Amino acid sequence: MTNKKTLIISVSALFIVVMVLVCYLFIRQRTGQVVQVPTTASPKEVAQTFLSALANGDKNTANAMLQAHILNDPQYRPYWDKVKGLKLISLGEPVVNPRHRGGWFVPYIARLNSGETLKERVSVRNDSPGKQWQVDGF
Repeated sequence: MTNKKTLIISVSALFIVVMVLVCYLFIRQRTGQVVQVPTTASPKEVAQTFLSALANGDKNTANAMLQAHILNDPQYRPYWDKVKGLKLISLGEPVVNPRHRGGWFVPYIARLNSGETLKERVSVRNDSPGKQWQVDGF
């Protein structure tokens, strides 16, 4: 009888651990906190991936790459509506951000759906302990 109780407790504990892990991974994926870019990517590749996500209207990927994960915040909805679907015209060469170790600026020119031409830069960095790329701004 004791062995049966021990087995039931062990199986129950394993089930709970598995369910907690599944919930954690689901929440992590839903909040966009999944790294989309390999740590070996160049700053230009990171910017290209991010701008492609904007061009494709892929909010989850864009939000996952943003350091602040702001795209799900309702106050940024007008900005998301403005930049989603942009057409990338050109992507320049990365320049080291002099104020931020591990940071880069990648200039770009894009055309918004409104017809407006946007000449900006994507700010990227990989200064975290795991060297994970993040977008600080665009």
